[in-house]
Amino acid sequence: MAFVTASPTLTRLSLAPRLPAARGGRPRHAAAPTRMASSSPPPPPSTREAPTPRLFYVRPDNALKVLGGSLGMAVRGGAGALVAGYKPSMAGGTFSETSSVLPATRPAKPLVVYEFTACPFCRKVREALSMVDVDVVVKPTPKGETTHRGYVTDVGGKAMFPYLEDPNTGWAGYESDAIVKYLYETYADGSVPLTLSLGGLTTLTAGAASALRGMRGSKAEDGRQPPGPELIELWAYEPSPYCKVVSERLCELGLPYLLHTTARGSVKRAQLKELTGRFQVPYLVDPNTGVAMFESASIVDYLNETYGPGGSGVGGGGGDGSGGGGGSDGGTPVAGGPTVVATAVTTAGGATAVTTAVVEDVTPVVPVAVKPEAKDEVLEKLCKETPESDECRVYDS
Repeated sequence: MAFVTASPTLTRLSLAPRLPAARGGRPRHAAAPTRMASSSPPPPPSTREAPTPRLFYVRPDNALKVLGGSLGMAVRGGAGALVAGYKPSMAGGTFSETSSVLPATRPAKPLVVYEFTACPFCRKVREALSMVDVDVVVKPTPKGETTHRGYVTDVGGKAMFPYLEDPNTGWAGYESDAIVKYLYETYADGSVPLTLSLGGLTTLTAGAASALRGMRGSKAEDGRQPPGPELIELWAYEPSPYCKVVSERLCELGLPYLLHTTARGSVKRAQLKELTGRFQVPYLVDPNTGVAMFESASIVDYLNETYGPGGSGVGGGGGDGSGGGGGSDGGTPVAGGPTVVATAVTTAGGATAVTTAVVEDVTPVVPVAVKPEAKDEVLEKLCKETPESDECRVYDS
C-alpha cells in the first residue's frame, strides 16, 4: 500500500546541522546527525492515490485512539486549541478568527524543540507553541532514541526534556516553565495563560492526557531513514486528537519534522486552505517521496509502510489497504459561535469542486477533572516508563 498525490509548494527546511547553542545562548560545537541510524532505505511508494479527505471522519480501527486523544484534550481544557488573544468575529456574514495580541510578523526561522509526545512537560511546551503560533522543527527523543538525546546531553549537559533552541535569538534552554515563559515574552504579549501556569496541576493533567493515550510516543522503534535530505512537514496543532495520532507515530519512529502550528486564530489556517483548497488537519507532506495527504490513520499507514520497522504496519491507523480516511480535524469546536467547516473536495474527470458550509451551535468541549485517587497512579506510571526524564520532578517541591 502506498500513497501518492501532487504536493503543493511549501517552505522547505533541509536536515542541516542543528543550532550550535547551549543553554542561555552560549555557542557550542556543531551538532550531530539528526536521527537514529538505520540499516535499510525506505521502499519507494507505489502508485495508489491518497485517500479522499473527509472532515471529522474516524476510521473504525482508529476510533479508540481518537477517543483517547479527545479525553486527553478534555483533561487539559483544550489548551493549545486557540492562539493567544484569540478573537472571533462576524462581519458581513463572514466568520473570521484572529489574534488580538500576536504580532503580524512571525519568526524568520522555525524554532527547534527536542521532546517526546508522552512527556507531560513536553506537552506544556507544545501547547505553548500552538498558542504563540510559531513553527518548530520537532526532534523526537523517546526512550531508546540516541542521536537527538545524545545531542542534548552534549550541548546542555543532561538528557532532560523538553529542550528548546531558537535560532532567531540564540536562546536555548531546558525546563518547561522557563521555555513557556520565554515563548510568551518573545512571541506574544508576555502573559502566560492559566492553563500553562498552574504548576503541579498543569503537570498532572498533562500526564493524565498522556496516560489516556497509553503513553504512546514514550519508546522508540528502529525505523528507516528518509530517502532524501528534506524534513517531513506536518500541519497540525497540539490538542487535536487526530493530529495526536500522527505526531505520536512520528515520535516513535524518531522522524524529525517541521511542524506548522494551526491553532484556531492562526494565519496558517488560511495559508493551508490556499495551498490545498481546504482547511483540514493533520496534513502531511513528505518532500522526499512526493507524498502529500490528509487523514490521520492513512498518514500513519504511510509512515509505517515507508519508515516503519521492516515496512510493516503497526500503530495509529492500522492498514486496511482501502485508501479510506482515518480522521481529520477541521477545527476544534468552540462555544459561542459558528464553526466554518472546511470543504469537501470531489474530483471527476480532472476537475476539482470545492464546497463550504457553516455549522451553527457547535457543542463545546467540556473539561473533565482527574480523580484525586488516580493522580499517584498516573505519576507512578510516568516515572516507571521514563525514569531518566523530567516527569518525575513533579514530586519535587
